[in-house]
Amino acid sequence: MFRGYKYRYRPTPKAPTYIYKSSGGRRYKEHNYQGLLAVLAIIAIFIVIYIQLDREVMPTVIAMAEHEATTIATKTINEAVNLSLESTQITEEDLISYDYNDAGELVSWNVNSILINTLCADIVDKIADKLDTIGSVSFKVPLGNLTGSRIFANLGPEITIEVLPVGTVKVDYDNEIVAAGINQVNHKVWLDIDTTVQVVVPLFADQIHISRRIVLIDKMVSGKVPPNYVNVLPNNVLDGIDAATPNTSYNLAP
Repeated sequence: MFRGYKYRYRPTPKAPTYIYKSSGGRRYKEHNYQGLLAVLAIIAIFIVIYIQLDREVMPTVIAMAEHEATTIATKTINEAVNLSLESTQITEEDLISYDYNDAGELVSWNVNSILINTLCADIVDKIADKLDTIGSVSFKVPLGNLTGSRIFANLGPEITIEVLPVGTVKVDYDNEIVAAGINQVNHKVWLDIDTTVQVVVPLFADQIHISRRIVLIDKMVSGKVPPNYVNVLPNNVLDGIDAATPNTSYNLAP
């Protein structure tokens, strides 16, 4: 009955083994890589914006600031000079006199340098007082106004520009006499006034030196150009004035 039967052994199949590999490390690396790219992109954008502002916008801002600073300093200098001349009551005859020979020809001229030095010192004080009174001056300019376009002139954020005096004022004087025609000479006496103001704008600060020439005497005189001149008037006009230090340059400490 069982002679033709053959038994075959079949082993029990084993349960499959699953190996789980976490991708968290890869995801973490990918996240860091993307974050680094974002930071680099932001830095690159800021660098491009800064370069663009430095090339296109800042020259216009600086030019506007210098114009405003020059206007303020020029107005201050003119007001100080006028106020000093009015308060001292100095006239042309006080500053200079001319000597002629018997033929009516100009042979020399006398410049009262000490009196001019006194005037320079008074002008320095008045300029310093006015600059201290003004203090810092600030104004705002729309960013669109810096593009030079009328369409975008009033658009965009405002940039604050500040102008403030540094506190340095220098006054020198000089004079010259030149031939101006037949038997005519032109004599000029002037003051060279230098002051310094500081301009402060975003990402930029600089000191601007402003110079003004104020002519005290511009006179036509008959005669030829004399060979020399005298710097001081007679002693009677020097009473009460310290003649030991006839300096023509004054620096006001900040």
